[in-house]
Amino acid sequence: MVDKNLVKKYIPIILLILIMVFVFRGRLLNMGIITHGDWTYAFEESLMEYFYPVYGWFSLINSGPTPPFTLSNYPMLFLYGLFSVIGISVPLSVRILYIYPVIFLTPISMYYLMQKMFKNKKASFFAALIFSLNSFILLEKDHMTWVMAYALTPLILAFYADALDTKRIRSFVITAILFGLSMMYEVRFSYIIAGLVILYTLFNFYCDRKDMIKKIKGIIVSSLLIIGLSAYWTIPFIFSNLGESISNILPASPWISWANIIDGLVIRSSFYSLSNIITAFKIQPLEPIFLLIPIIAFSALLFRSKKEFTQKKLFFAAIALIGIFLIKQENPPFGWIYTWLFNNFPGFSMFRVASKFYLFVGLGVSILFGLSINGINRKIKGFIKSNYFFSERISYIFLAFAFLLIIIIAMPAIFPKNGDVMYKGYYPISGIPDEYIELKGIVQNELQPNHKILWLPRKSRFSFYSYEHPIISTEYDFLEKMILRNIETLETEHIGNYLSSLNIGYVILLPDLAAFEDRIGELRYNKNSKEKYMNFLDSQKDLERIKENNYVVYKNLENSELFRVADEIASEYSDSSNIFRNSTSANLIKYERIDPTLYKVYVNADRPFLLSFGEVYNSMWTAETQTGQYDSDPLYSITNSFWINETGNLSITVRYKPQNWFSIGFIIFVITLIICIIYLVYEFIIKSFMTQ
Repeated sequence: MVDKNLVKKYIPIILLILIMVFVFRGRLLNMGIITHGDWTYAFEESLMEYFYPVYGWFSLINSGPTPPFTLSNYPMLFLYGLFSVIGISVPLSVRILYIYPVIFLTPISMYYLMQKMFKNKKASFFAALIFSLNSFILLEKDHMTWVMAYALTPLILAFYADALDTKRIRSFVITAILFGLSMMYEVRFSYIIAGLVILYTLFNFYCDRKDMIKKIKGIIVSSLLIIGLSAYWTIPFIFSNLGESISNILPASPWISWANIIDGLVIRSSFYSLSNIITAFKIQPLEPIFLLIPIIAFSALLFRSKKEFTQKKLFFAAIALIGIFLIKQENPPFGWIYTWLFNNFPGFSMFRVASKFYLFVGLGVSILFGLSINGINRKIKGFIKSNYFFSERISYIFLAFAFLLIIIIAMPAIFPKNGDVMYKGYYPISGIPDEYIELKGIVQNELQPNHKILWLPRKSRFSFYSYEHPIISTEYDFLEKMILRNIETLETEHIGNYLSSLNIGYVILLPDLAAFEDRIGELRYNKNSKEKYMNFLDSQKDLERIKENNYVVYKNLENSELFRVADEIASEYSDSSNIFRNSTSANLIKYERIDPTLYKVYVNADRPFLLSFGEVYNSMWTAETQTGQYDSDPLYSITNSFWINETGNLSITVRYKPQNWFSIGFIIFVITLIICIIYLVYEFIIKSFMTQ
């Protein structure tokens, strides 16, 4: 027999999940490929390459030290690789890792936090609803890593609050695991979550000064576990040269400030509209209905409640106001504060735009909104009791109004207009264009392995890659300037010389699929036409067309092996191909790739020689023989080279030195994760079994 009290207890959660399922039905019912804007795609065979321990050198796409944000996201990439290896399709993997958790976790997470903090079902329901369906969360469908971290935040805060209240170690452990998980999804969001946790710690210490020693001990345990769970990226970042890498990624100043203080106040993205077609980066006028949200939310501060609840209301109101202030970025008032924080506060330069601070706004305003709806509903019921001619149905009408208000705001996502970014982002595409399927087959079966492929104008999300066929793109200043400089003048006739230095054996000119690319938010021929690129590449004497359809595949006729040997260094860059073609002092027998950070090279040399290594120059590469070690020198400011001052049959180990730190960090991460799992199994299963 079904327990009616149990059913009644979970009705709000069931209703929230059903609403989320309906809103996101396009992604749930259609199992097609989800890709739009910044949310890219990769073939299963490409994702299999991530099913390995973390490596310090990332040579799959645009060779260089593993990008810090890729590194922090490594566990998710590893799971992608695992799913691909066991035969789970990419669309299903995306749903397992992101879409299903977002749909189910976002409302449950906020509902759980509200029940923990305020113990009221109506307030919890409405807070969870607006937290899950505000315009920011709906418009960020291209950034599912952010949305997952957003969904985890209330759960992190709920367990942390429980840990401080009960001083139970298991709550501190769960907090650490959840925080570590948020880092694996989106490290920048975890930075903001850390700020939220610190602010809540100060708030808790101010309001409740009992058992401070126990609290501090728990915080230390949680902090140590977080350090261990983040070691796979923090240790390499601290002890290797990744700081140089991230300095090249981060902007020197904040980007354009799209939002104003009103946008933050109403939990509205500047690009969101109920009536107009929603277009990326097009600011929409504010519609009056959005003003009801802050009016209702901040009314919560007017209702009397227990001292504990009042203190928490004020805390979340303060959190909302901090977020509202930061969201506007450099816009008035006091825009200089964001500039100062960006330039001086550690880690703040990660936020080129302030949109991620909507987390504070979404959390604070949602909680206040839920509390206010419950407070107003109580006032209505109190008024009804003293006025017999009113029916209690009035209170239900008000709750229906609050519900419809949120649903109306979410309408662009519930029924997206065909052609706007909501439609493009929510509904999967029907399939991958035939040209990219053909190119994948050509790359896998017809192109010589161990040569990079340059995709022009820039790589597509459907460009196939693997360790045997890595991608390089014009994101490199060297390549972009060289190609764009010559595409108009055609003054260069030997681009193969330049490409060979970076191990580029092939060039693929992308198919021109303007209509399809507009659908997925990826226009590639927006600066120069396909014909201009084709004329430029056809004019190169060391490039040869080998395949064409709506695309063109070119082969580099110069020696573009990853390792090359030479008698000397050419004085002019344009002569570089000749020295590698005409080497007489050394013979490259073969080379083996052990992993992306370790190679074995076998050379027979009559006299000292130059060994060229076609990865982007980095001083951390070394070449080791039985008798010596050689540091990398930049070859023509582009790639690596080693002057090997030895002769005979040589076995040379080329190694990326920081890999040791990556390995150490990965081991610490695994050990910490095992400790957490063992503890939780003991706490929730073994200990429970022993007490029975």
